[in-house]
Amino acid sequence: MSSRKSPAASSADSIEKYARSQAGSFWPPQELGVIVQKGERVLLTYQKLATVPALPVCETVLAKGMADARAAWQGGRREHSSRLEAEAETAYLDCWNAHAREAPAYSAILQQAQRLADAFAAD
Repeated sequence: MSSRKSPAASSADSIEKYARSQAGSFWPPQELGVIVQKGERVLLTYQKLATVPALPVCETVLAKGMADARAAWQGGRREHSSRLEAEAETAYLDCWNAHAREAPAYSAILQQAQRLADAFAAD
């Protein structure tokens, strides 16, 4: 029995990796990217998510970090403000990476991605 995955299955597996690479985002992903390699062709599509994920724990992490950055700015510590903002962004992305599978919308997103991958693989 081969351990090789179908193009559609491989694409669904890589969706999380794609979503986790969305650096510089201060909000949940709004779009889904699906990439399927079929022979020598590479098929790529972006589609609006049918269900946008929400992770309140991550929003709380971001809000606290940004509040700290604003306080530093308002307190005249501008050099600390930039660092704190960057730390808030990193903490937000780390939170998403750690908790994305807990989002109620995660299953729906995977299903949407799998439908797109399957359509590409069948084409």
